[in-house]
Amino acid sequence: MKFFPKKSKKSYVKLTNNTDHIFGAARFLPFLAVVVFFFPLLSANLPLPMDALVGAYYPWLDYKWGWTVAVAFKNIALSDVFSQLYPWRVLAIDVIKSGQWPLWNPYSFSGTPLLANWQSAPFYPLNLFLLLFGNIWGWTLMIVSQPVLSMVFMGLYLKKIGVNGISRAIGMVTFAFSGFMMTYLEYGTIGQIMLWLPLQLFLLENYIEKKRIKYLAQYACTFFPVLTGGFFHPAFYVLLLSSSYALVRMRKFFLKRIKVAIAFITFFVLGILTASLQLFPTGELYANSIRLYDQNIVEYRYGLLPLKNLITFFSPDFFGNPSTNNFWGFLQYQETSGYFSVVSVLLVILALSKFKKDFYLKYFGAIFFLSLLFAFDNRISRLIYQLDVPGLSGGYASRFLVITSFAASILAAIASQKIDTRRFLKICAIILSMVVILTMVIYFGQSTLDGGVFQPLFSFFALNKSSYFTIAFRNLLLPIAILTLLFITSLLTTNFAIVNKLLKLKLTEYFAKQFFLLVILMLISADLLRYAIKFTPFSDVSMTNITTPVIEFLQKNVGNSRIEREWGPVLPANTWIYFGLSSPSGYDPLIPLSYARWYGICQNDKLAGNPSKMDNYTRYLEVNKYDSPCLDIFGVKYLLAIKRNSEGKYDTNGSFLNHLIPQNRFVEVYSDGKTAVLENKQVLPRVLLYDNYLVEGNEIKAQEKAFFDTDFKNTVVLDSAPLLKNHELKVGNMATISKYAPNEVAIESKTQSSVILLLTDTYYPGWKVYLDGVQTKLLKADGVYKAVDVPQGRHEIVFKYDPLSFKIGLVTSVMSVIVLLLVLLYEKGREIRS
Repeated sequence: MKFFPKKSKKSYVKLTNNTDHIFGAARFLPFLAVVVFFFPLLSANLPLPMDALVGAYYPWLDYKWGWTVAVAFKNIALSDVFSQLYPWRVLAIDVIKSGQWPLWNPYSFSGTPLLANWQSAPFYPLNLFLLLFGNIWGWTLMIVSQPVLSMVFMGLYLKKIGVNGISRAIGMVTFAFSGFMMTYLEYGTIGQIMLWLPLQLFLLENYIEKKRIKYLAQYACTFFPVLTGGFFHPAFYVLLLSSSYALVRMRKFFLKRIKVAIAFITFFVLGILTASLQLFPTGELYANSIRLYDQNIVEYRYGLLPLKNLITFFSPDFFGNPSTNNFWGFLQYQETSGYFSVVSVLLVILALSKFKKDFYLKYFGAIFFLSLLFAFDNRISRLIYQLDVPGLSGGYASRFLVITSFAASILAAIASQKIDTRRFLKICAIILSMVVILTMVIYFGQSTLDGGVFQPLFSFFALNKSSYFTIAFRNLLLPIAILTLLFITSLLTTNFAIVNKLLKLKLTEYFAKQFFLLVILMLISADLLRYAIKFTPFSDVSMTNITTPVIEFLQKNVGNSRIEREWGPVLPANTWIYFGLSSPSGYDPLIPLSYARWYGICQNDKLAGNPSKMDNYTRYLEVNKYDSPCLDIFGVKYLLAIKRNSEGKYDTNGSFLNHLIPQNRFVEVYSDGKTAVLENKQVLPRVLLYDNYLVEGNEIKAQEKAFFDTDFKNTVVLDSAPLLKNHELKVGNMATISKYAPNEVAIESKTQSSVILLLTDTYYPGWKVYLDGVQTKLLKADGVYKAVDVPQGRHEIVFKYDPLSFKIGLVTSVMSVIVLLLVLLYEKGREIRS
């Protein structure tokens, strides 16, 4: 026990006083904030941005959804929720409910991995809500659970390290309602992962105190929700932070007792292995995806924040807010907001002024500074991307702010526990003065863009439009009001003896400080609650029932064919998943590389197949060339388009369409409002039979040959020679899809000779083909599709997705969980016997 760092005897002494009961109720204020935040649930408004879907895109935009004129949607910045996170999660849960593994998504990119894309998060434990209460209310309960569990777990950890009472509540609310925890709340990923971090630290502290191996086993068990939560970077941050915490906290013990170090490493590895059923398929997809060539983060300078963004720690909306449609800052609001209340900023500064006095202050102070260093643009943070550091260089650097906020919440709680009101008063006065001066300079600078002596300041903040001055000025007023109230309260607390004398009171110093802490807690809660409410949309439950006549027409008539839409505000990427419709397009950071290359070639872009240009890929695949012959082999039967009048404006009675759409090929067969459904008269069936073929083993060359040198209708390019010979197409040959499920496609064929059967679904490792129940050779066709040799006669051909990566991962996960359970049972038995 002597090798463990001891807790400071000075810092965390529980305060006791006969006035405790007055402030006891304040400890529940964070949970009251949760109730207030989710109050819209009482009127059946859900934490889903479906208002932006129905209020900004056709065919839903043709309807009012209970509004007089149109849906006044709140925050279009959260479009990824209804285009990625929610449809993928719902699809995964629906597949699980049907008794299948959620491995394959047949609806986007002509078929693509579902489990492996990670963000579908099918095995995240809190998906239990969706299984028990349905997709809509289950999702709602999962979202509600995030701030609740964040507070509970943070409360456990803070109590363990000696932070009590109101100070503990300050840390809880600061963590649960901070920056990324709120801006990513409706994504159901980052916050769902981060909430497990304080629980991990709590379990590590238990192990340090009691030296029982069960706590390491429990710690390892928390890895599963972290690694199946749907987002790599926060999961990496959590494991990096908790492991570094253990290393620093127990460094002396590790050195003296090598068995302890081995035990920790063993359970750390076991914890990671529990999520193998997610990690192995994702690793396989990552190696076969566009991720290494995706230009998204490069376009935004890797998300390295400019120094001007430091102002957002004091005024989160200095650069505007997407919910008020006036954001003009760097990157995206939700990717750059590390706000944790201007009040907590002061507490963090106070904590850092005592940097050398306590282990927890030193550790979390170091984490606070390091996370800022990596988040903001500087030589060191740029080096991470220049060296392509694994785990750190794959996402926006700004996401380090989620660690900044976490560390800040603990520092704020510790600082408030033994608050030095005089030092705090000085800090408050300095910060308030700086913010007031900045506000005055901006106010008087609104009249002219020529700032004179202040021009460098205006250039620093990119204040080059009068509207920017107005936005910045208005959003500095609230921090000034908060800081002013805090300054007055701090001044009165510091001079409580004078207050007693003037007002003839008998307040004790303890009471004065507790009252001051209560004011701090209330200000932080109100500030962060306002911040969260302003950004977060709630949609009426009716907006989750988004079927329209256009959708119903497609569902009724599309069969096994696919749909497409013109580029523009119509049917956003992946939203067709809600209706069981398929498309060759989609939106995913982990698109299979071979398919993305083929899609690019289909846009008549020869660069797509050029290895020297392989850094041109994007996570968005959207058709912009409507005369491409690939739309035929993609199986696109219907194309959604918006009707226009002679002036090119969207018009319900318009008789014009996008001029790029060849109307001799696409014919209008249905319309509703401004949305027209066009039928492709040249569409090919999803299953094609061939007797002519070329052999090309190089995938890129095969794709180029298929597009530039052959006719899709007559010739197929195979990666290897078929098993059978003498292929011949004859009248009466037929092949039809008899079953189409996420992980399995069954086809019945009747041919008078051997043929090559092509299924225009994406070829991907793990797919197998069976001919009359016997596995046979699966061919890659045109460098992207699946094909098989079929002999004459009647046969059943079944394509099954049965990836080895998942099977190995599943076995590894089960074995790891069994080991952890055995350890826990053994430890429980020891406790009973003792």
